[in-house]
Amino acid sequence: MRQIKDIPLVPWEKGYMATEASHKPQYYVVGLGIDEADSAYPLIRSIAPEITAHEWRRYVRRRCHDGGFKGLYDCNELLIGLFSYRFGERLRQGRVLAIDDFVTFELSNAAPGRKLLMATAERYARNRGCTGMEVRVGARGIGDAGSAKASGWLGLGMDLESVVFVKAF
Repeated sequence: MRQIKDIPLVPWEKGYMATEASHKPQYYVVGLGIDEADSAYPLIRSIAPEITAHEWRRYVRRRCHDGGFKGLYDCNELLIGLFSYRFGERLRQGRVLAIDDFVTFELSNAAPGRKLLMATAERYARNRGCTGMEVRVGARGIGDAGSAKASGWLGLGMDLESVVFVKAF
């Protein structure tokens, strides 16, 4: 069993294997801390290439203070995905697990790693008393900046940078 800072993982922290067959890739999810920030930086550069290593480390320290990170590892112990999280309160959903910086690098269109990462997030949220979760992802290819609703916000000087997906429990 993988350990973080010489402390064995408790059952709710460890994600289940995405695939059970030995001939298929296997993944697991664990909590990440400040010490793993540098190994996560290449993944973050894929979704935010403008962020410097110094900015990333500062962000990790802040996020670990008010939330945390979960990392997706493959069977070779390589970090191939992650998300950051914090807890929030929303009028419609109540207490939510707010997920940011969601990224995976996997070659399969079936995306078993991404599915495991999302299932782990949902299990984590439920175990923490959340009644929903939200995932913020980049708007490129999803958000329509030409829509009438978006143009109202764009007219106020805002940018359509991300889209939020919500799941109520």
